[in-house]
Amino acid sequence: DCCSDLVWWNQLLSKWNGRCFFLHNEWTTAEELGLCTDASGSIGTTRTEEARSSTAPAVGELGQRISYYAALAVTPTSCRAYSSGERRFVSFCNLHRLQALPATDFTLSGFAAALTSEVQPGTIKTYLSAVRNLHAEQGLADPMLDAPLLARVMRGITRVHGSATTRPRLPITMFVLRKPITALHQNRLILPANRLMIAAAMLLAFYGFLRCSEFTTQ
Repeated sequence: DCCSDLVWWNQLLSKWNGRCFFLHNEWTTAEELGLCTDASGSIGTTRTEEARSSTAPAVGELGQRISYYAALAVTPTSCRAYSSGERRFVSFCNLHRLQALPATDFTLSGFAAALTSEVQPGTIKTYLSAVRNLHAEQGLADPMLDAPLLARVMRGITRVHGSATTRPRLPITMFVLRKPITALHQNRLILPANRLMIAAAMLLAFYGFLRCSEFTTQ
């Protein structure tokens, strides 16, 4: 998406006719001008504006620091889950002709109830978190701070549909670890260097108590 944006801007600048929709009476310096892109995945705009946050003026280096840490508030994995939830929420609002932003208690409750036939209660909570994140990106208040109907609906959903049962994760003992490492060293289809690398990764994860995401890549 970033590369596509850069290509678009490069093409626009070479063909821009110099006309603007909104003109300022005075020139704005480069230090006071910010380029903002909403990459929420479902509702997005790109604009230039005077750099400021939703709570206090932020220009120059301070504004860059705020934008930097705000962008790191959500992990890439959560961003993908939120993107799906945001699309579902916007589609739901369009289908029922409801206002998406800011969302009301009734809209959130209807969204949660409509999802019960498609996803598990845990996924519904993730999608509701996506709606909260969407409001935060747009500078709006958390719609779930005062949503008693939604809280009651979620209790009913959990009571009827329950929570997804998770399989117990058994520990990997030294006896279990020896089996894949032994089979790895006996596999002649894998290069010796790759066999050592995979075995080293297994041992590192075992003795370092690492999660899969901490020593592998997608």
